[in-house]
Amino acid sequence: MDAQMMLFQQSFWSGITIGFIYALIALGFTIIFNVSKILNIAQGEFTMIGALSLYSFVTTLNSPYWVGLLLTVVLASVIGWFMVKMAINPLKKPDILTMIVVTVAFGEILKGAAFLVWGSDNFAIPALFKSVSIPVFSANVDSQTILIIAVSLLIYFGFRWVNKNTYFGRALTAISGDPYAAGLMGIHVKRMILVVFIIGSIMGSVAGILAGPLITMSYYQGSMLGIKAFIAALLGGLGSYGGAIIGGLILGLFEAYAAGFVSSLLKDAFSFIVLLVLLVFLPSGLVSVKSLYKKNG
Repeated sequence: MDAQMMLFQQSFWSGITIGFIYALIALGFTIIFNVSKILNIAQGEFTMIGALSLYSFVTTLNSPYWVGLLLTVVLASVIGWFMVKMAINPLKKPDILTMIVVTVAFGEILKGAAFLVWGSDNFAIPALFKSVSIPVFSANVDSQTILIIAVSLLIYFGFRWVNKNTYFGRALTAISGDPYAAGLMGIHVKRMILVVFIIGSIMGSVAGILAGPLITMSYYQGSMLGIKAFIAALLGGLGSYGGAIIGGLILGLFEAYAAGFVSSLLKDAFSFIVLLVLLVFLPSGLVSVKSLYKKNG
């Protein structure tokens, strides 16, 4: 088969893999934004914390994988809880810019703490299953890619089901539409904001756990992952859960093909080109937030 076609197919699976990672981080970002209207710029740091924490629990402390996985999720939840209690709730009627600065500052604190704990080394994160290369036409697909796709879709469709069929989901929708009215209906808005921050933190850590076996992880890598997830959320339409998935996949595929056929050195630059084009020509993203609320998610 032609070498260009082989590269095309391999780039497709690379784009799908990283695209679902972006999508999962963006989904956590979107859940937090819809309920709290806070742009959690620190979301990417939870991905880094998830990957490096799993490494420490499983490799350094020799914990069984499932124990390390559970401890990582608990740690991410505690950090998310701490962020709300110590950085978000103490602020009295903050504006959007203040909240962005707060989340950026918290992300830098996490990055600094990670540097103190893990240093500047890159770590290969252990995988749940032994890596197996699966031939798909002329491309080789790593079994971790299949796991990433399966877990990401399971989380997305699971959350959509919860959002439409449970009291908790309807409460989230109510707060997203009008938090004041939701409070009058007996919904504890501050408690729900705390819960969605914990959910977003867990989603970020899961993204790190899934991505870690395919890419080495260091203390500084969460920031770029978070920025790209933010671009994915904007691309799909900020506030849209389905848009977060679509935006992540589009960005991942664009990056993979640009790296494969243009230059891998400019991979990050291409993501920012997407952001600039998006802000100029498609500021509302691919999915309208108004239509999202009309369809109730």
